[in-house]
Amino acid sequence: MSFIHFIAVEEFDPRAFAEEVDIVPKMAKDFYSNLKSSKWKERKEVLDDLQTLVKATPRIKDSPDMGELVKSLATCIHKDVNVNCVMVAASCLEELVRGLSSAFAKHRESLVPPMLERLKERKANITDAIGDALDAIFETVLVSFLSVILPVFTYLRRRSLNYSRISYLPCQTRILK
Repeated sequence: MSFIHFIAVEEFDPRAFAEEVDIVPKMAKDFYSNLKSSKWKERKEVLDDLQTLVKATPRIKDSPDMGELVKSLATCIHKDVNVNCVMVAASCLEELVRGLSSAFAKHRESLVPPMLERLKERKANITDAIGDALDAIFETVLVSFLSVILPVFTYLRRRSLNYSRISYLPCQTRILK
């Protein structure tokens, strides 16, 4: 008789074997000025360039300038009126979270509330892109249940009843996932 042994295999991230790369020097020199431009095409173009860079870099090195980049992307997600810019910024942020991995934890608290605020948007493609970025944050950054649920409840408490009903279900499924 033979016995089959089952070995529990932990999931591993192939990014862990890649070398860390500092993406800040590789960004366009006029990134921040173009991201604040009044022309949406300039904002979208600079975000597309960042998205290409971040997707091509599996493991991103944390640097002091990363805080400014994360803050700029959060502002774009929260305040930009162009749907395409918001979607690309959320995608950039998702890849940035995955690339930085646990080093992203220090940026989470300043980032999650503006993203939750934008979930009131009625367009599904925006909420899906922001939802994917939130999923990446909740999956990648080791957080306690309480540290995740507090910003969500704060957000839901500020919303009107209609917004709360619309956005409660996606938030609840993402948190309990």
